[in-house]
Amino acid sequence: MKFSEKLSLLMDLTQTTNSALARNTSLDPSFISRLRNGKRKVPREQNYVWSMADYFAKHCLKDYCKNVLLQVMDIEDADFTNHERLANLINQWLLVGQMQENAVLKGFLDDVSAF
Repeated sequence: MKFSEKLSLLMDLTQTTNSALARNTSLDPSFISRLRNGKRKVPREQNYVWSMADYFAKHCLKDYCKNVLLQVMDIEDADFTNHERLANLINQWLLVGQMQENAVLKGFLDDVSAF
C-alpha cells in the first residue's frame, strides 16, 4: 500500500477533510490533496508525517477505526489507550513503503554518480 493510499484510508476512516488535517499539521490543504492523490511524494526527513500520525491517533476513537487499523497495519493487538504508542505505530506504518522507495532511489542516484 502506497503512502497516498494509507493517508486516504486514514482520512476516510476518521472522516477528516484536507482542510481539517491541514489546520492540525500546519500544511496547506492543496498539499495534503496532492499527497492523498499520489501527486507528491513524502520526503523522508519531514516531521509533518509525525503530526499526521498524532492527529489520526487522537481521532481514531471508535472501535471500528481501531479494528481497521489493526487489520491494515497487520498487528494482532495494540494498546489504543496509549496515545503516543498508537501515534508511533501509525507513523511507522505510513513511512514503511516510503523509506524503501527512498532507499531504492538513493541507490540508483549513487550508482549514476559513481558512473
